[in-house]
Amino acid sequence: MDLLKPLRKLDDLIYGVHEKVYHKAYKSLGWSKYDLATKAEQVAGINAVGMATYDAIRYSINGGQLNLIFSLTWGLNAYEALHNSKKINKAAEEKEMSYMVRTGSPQIPDSGIYRGVKLSFATLSAVLGVYLWQNVSDDPFVKLYFLDAFTATGVFLFSASADYFKRQTMQPPKKKKKFFKTALEKIVSPFRPKPQLQPEKATERQTLEHLLVSRI
Repeated sequence: MDLLKPLRKLDDLIYGVHEKVYHKAYKSLGWSKYDLATKAEQVAGINAVGMATYDAIRYSINGGQLNLIFSLTWGLNAYEALHNSKKINKAAEEKEMSYMVRTGSPQIPDSGIYRGVKLSFATLSAVLGVYLWQNVSDDPFVKLYFLDAFTATGVFLFSASADYFKRQTMQPPKKKKKFFKTALEKIVSPFRPKPQLQPEKATERQTLEHLLVSRI
């Protein structure tokens, strides 16, 4: 009996959802898979800022070198995601585009085994957060641990999402559009007046005499 078969099916299902999102974004906005991966990593970075903040608060209240180490670690993680992810993914996109031009075919993505590990941590963090929510007390430490678990879920979940986007098959480059500008155009387009069609001018009928004169 293959015990990993349900996990592989779940992984294929999640991969398929990201594939649909990628194709929709590519068709509508011209975004590459690395554009989507960057945005997912930036959301993970925002959650990492929250984790660093909560750990720093715990350190300021009760000290503890471990809280300080966690705060610095998540702070560096947030800086990497928010400041460097766009540059790193742009370099990866250019490298893969170069491969497509050189070989005439897209690069085969690797398996991306780390996304499963990240999803596992996201699940554990979510379960811990639910448990703390149900057993929350007036103890500020319990509340901070709940917030920590909540933001940890976001970090691991969106980091795994970025991995799913990166493992998609690369599409040829298209002109990229701004999300909000494109969304606004779709909203207002039904209310714009349709252009009036101008009646075509009747073509002058050439007479037999005109044709004969023109041939002289």
